[in-house]
Amino acid sequence: MDTPFPFGFPAPTAFYLVLFVVTLIVHVVLMNYVLAGTAVLAVSGLRGGLARPNPLAGILGDWLPFALSGAITAAIAPLLFVQILYRQPFYTANLLLFNRWMAMLPVLIVGFYLLYVLKAPRFEGRWPRTAAALGAAVCFLFAAWSWTENSLLTLAGDQWAGFYQAERIVHWEPALLPRLGMWIFGALPTMALVCLLQIANSNRGNRNLETRYGPDAVTGTVRLLAWLALAGLAAAVACGLIYAAVGDLAVRSALTGPLGRWYLLLGLVGAAAQFALWWGLVRDPTPRRLAPLTLATLATIAGMTVFREAVRLHALDLQASLQPYFDQHAVAAGRGGFVAFLVFAALNVGLASLCVWIVRTGRRQQVSN
Repeated sequence: MDTPFPFGFPAPTAFYLVLFVVTLIVHVVLMNYVLAGTAVLAVSGLRGGLARPNPLAGILGDWLPFALSGAITAAIAPLLFVQILYRQPFYTANLLLFNRWMAMLPVLIVGFYLLYVLKAPRFEGRWPRTAAALGAAVCFLFAAWSWTENSLLTLAGDQWAGFYQAERIVHWEPALLPRLGMWIFGALPTMALVCLLQIANSNRGNRNLETRYGPDAVTGTVRLLAWLALAGLAAAVACGLIYAAVGDLAVRSALTGPLGRWYLLLGLVGAAAQFALWWGLVRDPTPRRLAPLTLATLATIAGMTVFREAVRLHALDLQASLQPYFDQHAVAAGRGGFVAFLVFAALNVGLASLCVWIVRTGRRQQVSN
């Protein structure tokens, strides 16, 4: 692995790796919005922020159910690709965790319906909304922990036999908390950016947030989002440093080797650019010229997502040769089905876009009436 990702791999492997990363990035953006959004609403409710209307609670309350639906839908493609790429370790980790792993499904269902409780008129009081937001946040934090735990267990092949013999249902290692913290705190800047884009788009449309809540409330929300993003970036970087310190040889190989090093640099450059741009919004909370901030955020997510895969590839290579995986990828590539994947991907994107268009058109009509 002496070339940058995805070069140096056989064509089928490189193809699946690229598709996995691209589709995972789409899921990460939506997942970050849901994870950080519910956490922000829960904290806001505990501090009394849900007792009165405000732009951030209004935006998140309106869009979180849709974002969760999008995140779950967008997770299907990377879930399929990860099964092709890492079949044996992925399925082994799932089976070892078993009921603890399967518990994520009912937990997500509960979290999904709690987001609709946030929108229900009968639950307009502070404490019912706070309880719903807190419950949803706990559900999605559980899902984030479960995926991180599963991913680390996938790489811990030397512990599988002992894990099974001890009938354990929880995997723990020192890298779990800092790695989980990177993704949780890193979700805040993404959520803040999406909310900022929604505010900017609303201020150009008929459903003007300044008219609904007042200019001062919108300005305060933009500044709050900037502070949340800055805090999230700082905490994510701190967790990343801890992860690098306690990580195993695979993490150090990804840090120093060409496979993930340049993508880690891309992520760090994106984070630095984000920090400067968010600080500018603290000083001048006007949501304009958001293209550079969007590009910086995507660079951070893309760089860290590829680095995450570099760690996994190094770990699997340290355990044994990757050649059996390459052979499996070549067999999978010969099975066909790529055209069907493209057709259904286009259908999903089209239907999701149609839903957004219907909602926006309906709201414009309500305002005009």
